[in-house]
Amino acid sequence: MFKINIFLLLLTLLKFADAETWIRSGYWYSGSEFPFPDINSELSTHLVCAFAHINTSSYEINISPSDEPYMSTFTEIVRRKNPSAKTLLSIWDEANSSSTFFDMINRSSGRRAFIESSITATREHGFMGLDLFDVFPSTPANTTNMESFLDEWKEAIDSEPKDIDTSPLILTMGAKYSPVMESMIYPVNVIRRTFDWVHVLSFDYHLSFGELL
Repeated sequence: MFKINIFLLLLTLLKFADAETWIRSGYWYSGSEFPFPDINSELSTHLVCAFAHINTSSYEINISPSDEPYMSTFTEIVRRKNPSAKTLLSIWDEANSSSTFFDMINRSSGRRAFIESSITATREHGFMGLDLFDVFPSTPANTTNMESFLDEWKEAIDSEPKDIDTSPLILTMGAKYSPVMESMIYPVNVIRRTFDWVHVLSFDYHLSFGELL
């Protein structure tokens, strides 16, 4: 899916109504051929490193050994050009079409394992936030469970013990825009109160194997 040679999968421009502050956010995919040290981080306020994944049995966050060198140095390197840049770790249940994610949110123990490990992985690798990428509930049950999960995730982040120099983790979501809107049941109200902002994913409308429009 991500056979690309550029670091920006998307560029998000957000302007808060109560402040003259723009957010310029871009993704860098570890499977791309664009080396992240070449990112011009001066163009962005936030950079998202993709992707960590979900362990299918423990539901903990997993960073593959091949990606570990990138993940562990991403923040340090991109901030050399822009010390004020904020970095986020993106989580994607790519291999299982989100089935592991929904198995996880259906179990309280699974939610706890995911939440605790996501915060730990983010802090240990020097990121300033987390991004949940491309998951959407297609059943009422999944929607209800996702609401509970998001509330618990946000509560854990807000109640995380803080060092004097540590800011609260940023929490964002990569939500795919699709013309087949009836297949999605996003818990919009929970998303609004949980995430700092949402990245709208607007790619793959036309692919070589068929029409999506």
